[in-house]
Amino acid sequence: MALSAERYTVRTDRFGLKLVTMRGWCQEDDIDTVEAHLCRRYVMVPLPQSTGAVLKSLDGSAPYTQYLEPPTWGGEKILVVKVVGHIVGTVAPLQSGGAYDGHYVLAFEIVYQEVNGVS
Repeated sequence: MALSAERYTVRTDRFGLKLVTMRGWCQEDDIDTVEAHLCRRYVMVPLPQSTGAVLKSLDGSAPYTQYLEPPTWGGEKILVVKVVGHIVGTVAPLQSGGAYDGHYVLAFEIVYQEVNGVS
């Protein structure tokens, strides 16, 4: 199934950087994809004499950066780090037929933090 029915919401943090929340559906096979490359413990360090901030990992991981370009942004790409990735709950019970036979349909949530860099 992969990730589907993706919906994005965007808010800003105290440094003016975007926090992008993506919600949608997946199967139990996709849990690893949702939870991959997380940096759960971090602090945003402001850039002196500038706008924005750098993400500093506090859990010993090397933050994985990627560019995010939701289809509704008209080509704008932002550099992000995934800071939340978890399964919220079950959307549909164990399927007994069709393309998803033998699978649960799950709801997921992923939050990306926009960064100017990582340290």
